[in-house]
Amino acid sequence: MQYEKLHYLLETNSSYDDIENQIEALNVRHGSFGQERKILLNKFFKNIIDNILPNYAKYLLHAADHAEDNTGEKIEKLKKFSKYQLTELMENGGLE
Repeated sequence: MQYEKLHYLLETNSSYDDIENQIEALNVRHGSFGQERKILLNKFFKNIIDNILPNYAKYLLHAADHAEDNTGEKIEKLKKFSKYQLTELMENGGLE
């Protein structure tokens, strides 16, 4: 849709500002920092995490992502646990 609009603007010899605005809109949507690219990268990283990382590493990432400022002690405890302790924690519902 946006490409057709740009094509139409070019064919009808529209103003430079209109063409520039349309190109900017395409950049925002499809550029290197575009919304669709960010969504796609997030999806790929989530798939990589789900398929490659072991469960204890997923738990650590999840705990670190959802940690509040006052839970620094819990995060420090998690860092000291072994792989088997983390697996047991996940099976039993995490830290109390």
